[in-house]
Amino acid sequence: MKINDEALATLRAAHPRGVKVFSLSDGRDFAFATPTSDHYRRHKADMLQIVTNPAIAAGAGERLAEELCIWPGPQDFAALRAEAPAAAGRIGDQLAEMAGGSLTVIEGKADASR
Repeated sequence: MKINDEALATLRAAHPRGVKVFSLSDGRDFAFATPTSDHYRRHKADMLQIVTNPAIAAGAGERLAEELCIWPGPQDFAALRAEAPAAAGRIGDQLAEMAGGSLTVIEGKADASR
């Protein structure tokens, strides 16, 4: 199901920190609230459990995305997790990388004019 402009505008009004939309190759859209620093830190803590609790680390991205899914809804994202866990995990991992806005890290002295 594709998200229409009206639904997206409503979500953006309800989530002033931002809304991220991901489209799947089969045409389905999913919208997510922009992650906070707390979301990022929980995701990172889950990922750091790779040795002590690999099941937690393996599902970290999926869980983050499901928590942040605002359209069509978390239950629809749970179905995606069951159907295509790799795609669900990639969305969550990308969301975690988006925490903090548009800043990027540049090795060496950054040129602000770029």
